[in-house]
Amino acid sequence: MTRHSQRKLSKVCSEESYVWLQNWIIVQQPRNPYPDNPMNHFYRNTTHREYLSKWIESVMVKVLRSMGADPQKAPDKGTYRNSSKVVTDALGMQRTIGSGSWTKNKSVRPGRADVTCFFNGSLGVGMYNLEVKVGNDRMSDLQIKEKQRAERNGEKYIVIKTIDDFLKLIWI
Repeated sequence: MTRHSQRKLSKVCSEESYVWLQNWIIVQQPRNPYPDNPMNHFYRNTTHREYLSKWIESVMVKVLRSMGADPQKAPDKGTYRNSSKVVTDALGMQRTIGSGSWTKNKSVRPGRADVTCFFNGSLGVGMYNLEVKVGNDRMSDLQIKEKQRAERNGEKYIVIKTIDDFLKLIWI
């Protein structure tokens, strides 16, 4: 992993949390003589613009599953359909013409939390809606309405900004 990726990861994961994740991976794979490190074990696409938030989501899902919970990630936002074509002009140069379109997934509820799960956390047993926000990212109006809906129904709505926040939540 590059130093750039390590610096990006240090924004959302303290050294203590990273060590805890390494030990957790070793416990999950006791027979593996060469266990993964947390940067490679959870989410590998470091070039994705939402890399850090997707990395936190994948950590949450894998750790919650190991605790016996059944976390549900929000469905994918949609599909990009590329309708561009590569053509050769009169001089023999190849050019890309056209563009793609974004098709929204119909089963996506706007404002839904990134991960929903029923488990026994530090705030007690209940339904947890976990929203991941990294850096200067803020909740949208639809997410605020979803938070209000969840709290009216007795659910817990937690904004997770770092791995430390998540680990504090699951440690009873």
